[in-house]
Amino acid sequence: MLATLDHHLLDGAARPGLRGAARFLTEFWYFGIKEARACLFVALFFATVFLVPRAGLFGLPRYDVLLLAALAIQGWMVWARLETWDELKAVSLFHAVGFALEVFKTSGAIQSWSYPDFAWSKLFGVPLFSGFMYAAVGSYIIQAWRLFDLRIRHHPPHWMAALIAVLIYANFFTHHYIGDYRWYLAACALGLYARTTAVFRPLDRERQMPLLLAFVLIGLFIWLAENISTFWGVWRYPNQIGAWSAVHVGKWSSWSLLVIMTFTIVANLKHIKASIHVPERCEEGLFCLKPCAAAGARLVPLSDWRLAMTTLTIQPSALAMLANTEKEFSVSAQARDEGWVVYVHDEQGDHALLDFEGKTAAVFDALQAVEQRLLALGIERFEVKQLAKEEGYDEWLSGEVQEALNDSAPLIPHNEAMRRIRAAIKAK
Repeated sequence: MLATLDHHLLDGAARPGLRGAARFLTEFWYFGIKEARACLFVALFFATVFLVPRAGLFGLPRYDVLLLAALAIQGWMVWARLETWDELKAVSLFHAVGFALEVFKTSGAIQSWSYPDFAWSKLFGVPLFSGFMYAAVGSYIIQAWRLFDLRIRHHPPHWMAALIAVLIYANFFTHHYIGDYRWYLAACALGLYARTTAVFRPLDRERQMPLLLAFVLIGLFIWLAENISTFWGVWRYPNQIGAWSAVHVGKWSSWSLLVIMTFTIVANLKHIKASIHVPERCEEGLFCLKPCAAAGARLVPLSDWRLAMTTLTIQPSALAMLANTEKEFSVSAQARDEGWVVYVHDEQGDHALLDFEGKTAAVFDALQAVEQRLLALGIERFEVKQLAKEEGYDEWLSGEVQEALNDSAPLIPHNEAMRRIRAAIKAK
């Protein structure tokens, strides 16, 4: 059901009929739905935190139950295709980074906070579930990036952003020895991201906001969640040992800086993946959708190719080709070991455009999303042709499917072509 919801949320078909207050309310509603969906792991994890009694469950201490619950939630999200393997790897990285900070902060020499309850899963005095609280922040950013089709305008040089992130992380350790430089780092981050805006798509149109404002708002919500967690006794600061009191508002700034560090990790992981991935040449694919110039095809804005794909990576060579070509091009999909790669083709050769994980059934939905976007941009008719000749594809793409295509006129409406392909495959 949630996978269906994701597909619906990623459908960016144009809605020209929405105007005025109706558009505002509809976009605000979808914005809230996408935010809630991006917080899925956060919501499930913290619901478990609040529901598990301090005495534990079934003879297991509370911290151990929370660890098992966090692992189960992560496993379920991957199994249900709500989170990809690449996203899981990134979340695991956040867990490791956060756990290392927890070990230092709770050590005997520092004692910034403590975990008072017993657990079998404690390591260096820190329950292993604690890393998932940091992973939850990373999970939210990763999910929101995909659901909102997030793009960053005027992003600072990646090496400078990475340097600030490293210094922010280091300051959490070093301020106990050489002074707290968080405000100097905050000033550097302010200058670095002053021009940076987050471009996102709550429905069908792009909106934008200052990225610094997003950092501060996310930090605020983490600070509020921290107050709730300490109230429930999950962990305690020294001033909360006798009786609970609100977490000092200064922690808001610390969390905002941590959000900057988390965002930088996500942005750099995406940047590195786009830089080092070398796609195979596309000699066979699933099928091809070719814009027809006679039907009024026009060059597609590059930003619109970022829609409705999971774990997408835009390849620079494909972007350059699409930006410069004035000729027709085609789009195809080819199976890979861990998913699918979508290619664009023109007279200059084949270029990988999008990388995404998914099984055979998912590629139809992905390519249909590309179709819908092209249709919204005024490209109304496509030439559909079979490209696959590889053993295994040919078996189920021939027969009824090929007959469905051959019986058609050379040019058929894109939705009719997709309907015939789906019907033929379903009949198989």
